[in-house]
Amino acid sequence: LESFSSRKILMVIYPHPDDETMAAGGLLLAAKKAGFKTVVAILTKGEAGQSHINLKGQTLKEVRLKELKQAAKILGIDELAIGEFFDGKLREQVKEWQPWVLGIIKKYQPSLVVTYDPSGMSGHPDHIVLSLKVKEIVTKLPIEKITKLFWTTAAGIVRERRVNKKVIDFILGNWKPTEKETLKKVRKKASEALETIISSGRERAMNLF
Repeated sequence: LESFSSRKILMVIYPHPDDETMAAGGLLLAAKKAGFKTVVAILTKGEAGQSHINLKGQTLKEVRLKELKQAAKILGIDELAIGEFFDGKLREQVKEWQPWVLGIIKKYQPSLVVTYDPSGMSGHPDHIVLSLKVKEIVTKLPIEKITKLFWTTAAGIVRERRVNKKVIDFILGNWKPTEKETLKKVRKKASEALETIISSGRERAMNLF
C-alpha cells in the first residue's frame, strides 16, 4: 500500500456478501488508514447459502444484505456496489455480469483491484470464474489507466486445511503468494466486522470462504 502515492483507490470485487470481510476486511481497513478510497463490489446477494436457524420471517438474502451493510460501516467502506446476479450461477451469467464489473472499474478507476486467486480459495465455482474474468478485464484496460491486480489467497496451514488438494494441484500447483500485508494494527476492527457476519449463527455451506 505504501508504494501508491497517487490515485489511491482500492477496489475489492467478490461474488457474495461476507467475502469482502473474510477475504479482505483487514486490507480494507489498512487501506483506509493509508489514505485510500475504498470501493467494494459484490455481485450477488448470497441467496443460495444455507441457514440452520430461524430467520424470523426474513429471507436469507435480506439477512445477508443487512450483515453486508453493517460490516461495510465497520470497515469504513466509501462506496458499496451490489449486483443483481444469481448466487451459484455466475458461470452461466458471465455475459451479464462482466460488463457490470467493467463499468464499476471504469467508474472509479482504481489503482488497485483485489479479488480471489484462480482457485477461489475454496474451489467455489463463483469464486473461480470471477477471478479469471476480473483478470481478463484488468489486463485489457488502456495502458494510461494502469491498474494493479492482486489476489487474496490461502497459504500454509490454511491452504492445507481449507483448499481441496485437487484444486491446489490443478489450478495453483506450486504457486505461492508474492506479497504479504501486515495487518496487526487493524486486527481488532477486522474481527468486529467478522463477528457481524457470523453473529446470526448461520452456516453457509458453499459461501463460507
